[in-house]
Amino acid sequence: MHTLSVSRKFNISKSTLWEIYTTYDHWNKWAGFSTSKMHKDGSETKYGTGAVRCLGSMGINAYEEIFEFEPKNRFTYTVLRGGLPMKSHLGEVVFHEENNTTELTWNCQFEAPIPFLGIFMKPFITIIFKRALKGLANYIKKNNIQ
Repeated sequence: MHTLSVSRKFNISKSTLWEIYTTYDHWNKWAGFSTSKMHKDGSETKYGTGAVRCLGSMGINAYEEIFEFEPKNRFTYTVLRGGLPMKSHLGEVVFHEENNTTELTWNCQFEAPIPFLGIFMKPFITIIFKRALKGLANYIKKNNIQ
């Protein structure tokens, strides 16, 4: 099992950051994906438990299902199909606010379908996560979101 974690602090409230981050069909505005759309709405809320989002670039799309959804605190998801070759995937995003600063931590664990492939996938996924969070920070700054 391979694990990774990427964190970034934002100078906005947890509720504001949560709202931007969990509006999955707008990720193309900041996360570096050319495709970001909802494949299926969640059972209780559009972006909540049971929602399936489609994220991708260059014609390679990943379909991810939201499993746990604790508004303004955390959610978990898994890749259903597409994207990178992996199995037993579990992603978790956690929001922690302190002194008007919110830390977003993006955790991921997965197994590679081919031995040793995960060694190469882990740094690639880390770059994708860091690039997305940098894009989010730039989006917040550019749009003067407070």
